[in-house]
Amino acid sequence: MTDSAKEIGKNSAFQRFLVAAGPAPVVGLMCAFALTVVALAHSCTKPKATAIGLSVADLRPVHAGVSVDGKPIRALERLEAGSNVNADADGRARIRLDDGATCIVDRNTRLSVASDSALSLEAGRVFVQSPANVKSEVQVAGLKVELSGGNAGIENHDGEASIYAAGSELSVLLGAAEYKVHSGESARFAQNKLEIAPERAFDDWTFGLAAPWAARGAPRRALGELWGAVSGQESAPLTMRAHAIDVSVERESARTSAETTYFNGGSATVNGDFRFAIPSGAIVSRFAIERAGALMEGKIALASRTDFAPNSSVPQLEWAGEGWLRGSVPAIAAGETVKVVVEYVEWLAPRNEGGRTLVEYRYPLVGDSDAPLIGEFSAHLEAGKSSPISLSASAGSSLSGSTVDWRRSDFRPAADWVVTVEEHSDAGRARLYRAPPDGDATDRSSTVLLRAELPVALAGDGVTLALVLDTSGSI
Repeated sequence: MTDSAKEIGKNSAFQRFLVAAGPAPVVGLMCAFALTVVALAHSCTKPKATAIGLSVADLRPVHAGVSVDGKPIRALERLEAGSNVNADADGRARIRLDDGATCIVDRNTRLSVASDSALSLEAGRVFVQSPANVKSEVQVAGLKVELSGGNAGIENHDGEASIYAAGSELSVLLGAAEYKVHSGESARFAQNKLEIAPERAFDDWTFGLAAPWAARGAPRRALGELWGAVSGQESAPLTMRAHAIDVSVERESARTSAETTYFNGGSATVNGDFRFAIPSGAIVSRFAIERAGALMEGKIALASRTDFAPNSSVPQLEWAGEGWLRGSVPAIAAGETVKVVVEYVEWLAPRNEGGRTLVEYRYPLVGDSDAPLIGEFSAHLEAGKSSPISLSASAGSSLSGSTVDWRRSDFRPAADWVVTVEEHSDAGRARLYRAPPDGDATDRSSTVLLRAELPVALAGDGVTLALVLDTSGSI
């Protein structure tokens, strides 16, 4: 048999096989092809958040002329480890480190921020405020300055340093030697010689900038406190055993769910007064109380002195003004554990940096007083719906895919928790959002929101000042 005859026989056998098998082989091949396409599509749309940067501080320029790594800064900016801050002859700034220490930066000053929140003053002067439970460190002219629970005015001019201790004792380390500088004294270092002497008068060049401040407006923390009161007695805060937040970021919106567990360690039943703040522009969507495993949904009402009833059996939450909210948790028995659940939603503000679109989520933990001690703190953020390109978070956070987690035990927060999400660019595009009516049969209208960013102002555009004078009250 010739080779051509053998080939014809093979083809005939293959044709008889296809006829006998019916459509099964074709369907199988089509299914395999479809699965391959789906797998490729999934791999292409899977979030690519493979890079993370750890940020260590907030920087707020007070006057134009401040730059970070050569980039002019005109608004709140997160600083990553190793950032170099420069203030020219006009610039002034505030820095809040994530360990709670703050630094006022004067004109003609250069400094850098390390990964462990240590500062290095290369030139100029700063005023450092260190909380009681934090050990702050500043490198200047070959010296190491360590302070905790006090303030220090530190200067570096052409390699000659001056360190003034305000409020408490601090340490100055020169090589292996350690020198104590008491409150009201100054240490001066010149020509490799250190001298410590009482300061006759300290030049307070900060002009009030050392007052408490927050990244956005007045310092208000979203960490709620529950105060228990017995009739005729002063109220006292209940122990905070745990605080957990769960955040979902989708493009330019964020939904936050906060669960806080409190314990009444007293010997009497108390009525709870719950107080907390939310970010500017946020809207509370839920308030609930969990007791003995049973969850009771609370009432969200407008502020009204007549409607607010701390002794009511139904938990309720109302607006208390200036970003604060107040709720009631009735009849907390001695030894009882209570969980308070609060949810709120907020719009995030996208910004464009070097062709990248960034949105920043911030959970406010900074207040005008010391934060309460939390037994167990946990924060979880999911950004998968944004298909993030990269994520950056406060130091101590961990990344897994498109999620960021942060956990601490016996924790007293001193700085906000911040996560920056890099998204696929929509620069220059306006976005229209539509919300249908919710449950009201008489209202069939939808709510429409249009969002867009203003063009970036250039340094040469100058300043437009509008003065509005209201004389209605003087008539």
